[in-house]
Amino acid sequence: MQNTKRLITLLIISLGFVIQFSFASTIKIAVFKDHYSTIYPYTLKNACPSIDSFQFDDNQMLAEYIIFCNALKLAGYQETLELVPYPISIRALQAIQKNDVLASSYGVWHNEIEKFKLQGSPNLLSNNQFSKGLYTTQLLRDKLKGKLFEPAKYIAVANQNWQLDWTALSCSGLNLLHVNQYEQMFKILELGRADFVPLTFNAEPDMKRTVFGTSLYPIEGIKISFNDALSFAVNTKTEQGQLLYKALKQGLITLASQGKIEDIYQRLGITNSTVTDWRKLSCN
Repeated sequence: MQNTKRLITLLIISLGFVIQFSFASTIKIAVFKDHYSTIYPYTLKNACPSIDSFQFDDNQMLAEYIIFCNALKLAGYQETLELVPYPISIRALQAIQKNDVLASSYGVWHNEIEKFKLQGSPNLLSNNQFSKGLYTTQLLRDKLKGKLFEPAKYIAVANQNWQLDWTALSCSGLNLLHVNQYEQMFKILELGRADFVPLTFNAEPDMKRTVFGTSLYPIEGIKISFNDALSFAVNTKTEQGQLLYKALKQGLITLASQGKIEDIYQRLGITNSTVTDWRKLSCN
């Protein structure tokens, strides 16, 4: 009878350890709501694809998640990643600050990381490496080609929560139209209610972007560059967060030394030699 009780006790204790381990083996990370369905399949069974063979389809958020999961894989990090969607970055950073999630699965500007008193990973991009174009219809692009660009005559649609975009566009003299939903911005361009939307460049010769079925082109010779660095944001105030940060840091340093992070941004077209000498719209 005593042996039976002892066995039951051991089983209960063992089961408790299993339950604890199972709970601790899943960590929550933030993702943008608009990109959740695209990224989610790569979290199933820790299905993190190889960086070298993966096709990013001009999707920066997907590319940065693949960097994130590959960095952890390189460091031998075993926990399962669970995506938690947020509509805007501020909401995600607030959740990281409150420890509702441990980290962002996408790059965050350093000024935002510092504002929320979070820890930034090693840089994905350094100051002024990240740039965007003013994307518009082919008709307006052709109309403006070779002509003096006068910002005050045009309307750019953006989300005012994109703080660096909004500031750069405001300083340029463009008229701004705030829209919350990303997809809605492209419908507004199609309807002719705005002229431009800021988008990252791609690696195609004409840098054409097709988003939500809308084909857009950058105004030649004009770009927005950001004087800030891009990193993953991590809450390191808990042991679990510290372990994640340590693994992420180790993996990112390895990927950077192999040239793979630089290669990804070149493949995306975000770092694009074609636009090196283009005029920069900014406050300076």
